[in-house]
Amino acid sequence: MMKLLSVILPVYNADEFVFESIKSILDQSFVDFELIIINDGSTDNSMEVIKKFKDDRIIFIDQPNRGLIDTLNMGLELSKGKYIARMDADDIAHPKRFEIQLNAFREDEELVLCSGGIIAFSPDGYRKKRYYPLTDADMRSELLFNSSVVHPLAMFSGDIVRENNIKFDKDYKFCEDYKFFYDLSRYGKIKNIPTFLLNYRVLPYSQTSIGSNDAMDRYIKISGIHRIILNDYKIVLNESWSKLHYSLSLSSEIERLEISSSMIHDLLNYSRFLVQTARFNKNIALVSLKASIGEKFLKIILFHMKRGALKKLRKLFFHKFTLLAVFKRMIRIMRYV
Repeated sequence: MMKLLSVILPVYNADEFVFESIKSILDQSFVDFELIIINDGSTDNSMEVIKKFKDDRIIFIDQPNRGLIDTLNMGLELSKGKYIARMDADDIAHPKRFEIQLNAFREDEELVLCSGGIIAFSPDGYRKKRYYPLTDADMRSELLFNSSVVHPLAMFSGDIVRENNIKFDKDYKFCEDYKFFYDLSRYGKIKNIPTFLLNYRVLPYSQTSIGSNDAMDRYIKISGIHRIILNDYKIVLNESWSKLHYSLSLSSEIERLEISSSMIHDLLNYSRFLVQTARFNKNIALVSLKASIGEKFLKIILFHMKRGALKKLRKLFFHKFTLLAVFKRMIRIMRYV
């Protein structure tokens, strides 16, 4: 019998956490779903932990190790639900996560993708709320730089994925979700729900933490996605500004920026060009784009103000984009519950 919702849960060497993760799914207030658990060649006791659960909603696949992208695509192929949700084996879902996300789809027939806020935590007591852009316009502006969707909290249209053969692309390993969610965003609206729907476990050995160890490989892949998106919006950056655009896409790259008067000058010229070019594209909300650029300015200030660069950062500190970003961030935080 077809379910309204399919949940894809890949597992690889997660025996310490996977019980709590599965339980948080099975205990959801919304119950009409299938839970596809794929054990991707774990060498620990993950399979034994998974088999402790006796629930007809579980579809369990045990396979030799194929890697996350192949495992996710297998989950997409097996999914029969009108909607598909992602979940990671080390996270914990809010008990009303599915109910709240499905309500968002019921309220807007054009919606194809949604996620929400998370509470990041770690065994050493670290705990922090993370807020994300909420509206379609704000999220699309952020997508020019990086994903504005929390991957393990994503819920999206299974029908759109199947009709358009959207898959996770192996050519973009470690940023495959960024490419996938942009591809999906072409077919409808996207949003983040202003509610903390996931406890997100921060681990030093997770794929998110490790990423690509090859800086050039990471640059090539993410810049490749940037070119696809910018080309769709008819925005063409020269090589220098392409590198600057990439540097603003990741917090780790912003932290590495060499602050100088010439760099600030280039940054302001680049941002003006981006906004002026976007004026001619009706699919880009200029206020949202300016605020997104301002968020990058704000990160530069926060990362580098303690390094004796405050005088050089003055132009960014009082820039209208930065002030707009601060205002929109305050409004966003106030909306979260």
